[in-house]
Amino acid sequence: MTANIHGPAWALEGLGVRSGRYPLAVEGPVMRAVDRLVPGVSTVTRYIRYHSMYAAIAAHAGQHAWDIAACRQSVRRSEVLLAALQHHAGPDPAWPAHGIDRMRRFCVAELELARAADEEHLSQSYSPRRWGFWDQYGGPAMLLGTVDVRDGALRPGRHVCPLAVKDLFAPLLSLTAQDVVSFTDLETAGQAALGVPCPAEREWLADVLTATRDGGTHVPEDWEASDRTRRATLRILARAIDLHGHEGDGYQETLRSAVAFGEEATTDPRRAPRPNPVSPPARPWRDRFRPSGSSLRHASDTPPPRSAP
Repeated sequence: MTANIHGPAWALEGLGVRSGRYPLAVEGPVMRAVDRLVPGVSTVTRYIRYHSMYAAIAAHAGQHAWDIAACRQSVRRSEVLLAALQHHAGPDPAWPAHGIDRMRRFCVAELELARAADEEHLSQSYSPRRWGFWDQYGGPAMLLGTVDVRDGALRPGRHVCPLAVKDLFAPLLSLTAQDVVSFTDLETAGQAALGVPCPAEREWLADVLTATRDGGTHVPEDWEASDRTRRATLRILARAIDLHGHEGDGYQETLRSAVAFGEEATTDPRRAPRPNPVSPPARPWRDRFRPSGSSLRHASDTPPPRSAP
């Protein structure tokens, strides 16, 4: 018997079709789960340098009372400069800067910054979106409290950008006033490039993400509910690595092994439900891995055999 298979019905044929990566419309539920369990964390959190850059821009904008137009121009030009720094550094890294592919043609004999960040002809610039890649970082940044938006303009958030981080981006922000930037001038902002370590940035954002201050002290009353939830989730991940990280799996499987199956989610003293309001929410994570009614089981979930009556 011969069968012809047509499908999947939700996919359109052709290499020219560009659409979302969630054709089954599960992106919304997935992102809502992330927002609930890890507030402020997103798919671009790994690009932590952008978070500190936007905070530095917001600090500068607040100091000089920039309006929406000035903030938007600074964001676009700063993003171009960050991409240009990476492009000028050499071979493409594993994590390319945002917009680097579209920026290359503006970076030949020198960086044509005004053209690359042009707001009048967006389709011909490094990004077709008016606010560039800030659109992806804005929500998490405001939730984390590193940036605020007032009347459409960027302003400092509840976690003020440290002076050392502002100094890190000062040379880069000064270049945003130029329409054309020589490679010699570009190199003066090299410390702000992706991958260049900055201890002050690392310590500040690590404290923000983990809701701690003064070398790791957590005072629940000093933080918002979203901060405490994010901290609790990070504690779950840290505990999972402590318990199962030696098995050589990735973080996702390590977290699954410590949360989805077995008794550890309820018996481990560091993750078991307690009256303490800051105890890690292991149960919601187990529900994410094993939806209600799921038939998936693990060997450690099998109840012991009952004794004969």
